Amino acid sequence: MRTSVNYSGSVDADTGEAAGVLCQVGLRPTAQRRIVLVSLLHCSSALTAQELHGRLRDGGRPVGLSTIYRTLWALADAGALHTFARMNEVAFRRCADGPHEHLICLRCGRIDDVPPAGPAPPGSSRADTAGFTVQSRRTDVYGICASCLCHQA
Repeated sequence: MRTSVNYSGSVDADTGEAAGVLCQVGLRPTAQRRIVLVSLLHCSSALTAQELHGRLRDGGRPVGLSTIYRTLWALADAGALHTFARMNEVAFRRCADGPHEHLICLRCGRIDDVPPAGPAPPGSSRADTAGFTVQSRRTDVYGICASCLCHQA
């Protein structure tokens, strides 16, 4: 599965947003943590720590692998990143704020955040009928994106 980081401008342009996210989740906004987070802001696919480490190194922004692992897991634990299982690894991605579903392409790894289909009427879900109070919910939909289907033809 290929992944791509789209640097459509200066990585430094988003350091303010990254610093804000880090502070919001209780992490000190060090330069290396900001670089890690900014790199994920420009990526349409989830990246493993190893992939991100290689891309940062190749882009002239070396950050230690252990710093990347610690930062990714701290951000995931705080809810600022979502995790995605990929074979025997965990990949990380910054997602949209608020309720959303993930459309995940099985060919290229692209992940699109889309609004949920809509809330179920109160009392109609299985959780409601079981007296269960839902704290969070996540929907991942797997398939082939339009771009990959276009290239297939």
